[in-house]
Amino acid sequence: MKTLKSILFGIAMLAVCTVANAKSKVSDKPALTESYVISTYIGAVTNGNLKDFDRILGDAITFNSVQGTEVKAFDKDAILANLKSNEGVKQDCTTSSSKVKETPDGTTYEIDMKYADHTRVDMVTIVEGSNGWKISDVTTSYK
Repeated sequence: MKTLKSILFGIAMLAVCTVANAKSKVSDKPALTESYVISTYIGAVTNGNLKDFDRILGDAITFNSVQGTEVKAFDKDAILANLKSNEGVKQDCTTSSSKVKETPDGTTYEIDMKYADHTRVDMVTIVEGSNGWKISDVTTSYK
């Protein structure tokens, strides 16, 4: 009987330790905040810093570039490939950002990159999902 009690006690302790050490596997990374998404985008586009860049992009993201009357559309893979080819390259520009529109569906930021002879304007729309904020749309124009 003493042996049976010892075995049952050992099994009970094993079960308690297993439950106590169980971890939730929801996500190893914290949810993305609005400011983190915008600063990560700016860092990637102006400084070639791609850390977490793919993480801030929504699954159905659209990229559009307006040049005069022509609009060119790019998918997520094309933008990632372009930025990876320029990884670590710092743009010679001054960057500023401002929130221009906030709705229940999302928030739009204007990001101005002022170069010596022109200004690149990115209108970046972000939406909040289950893992925080992600970019859903980017439209680039030039002044």
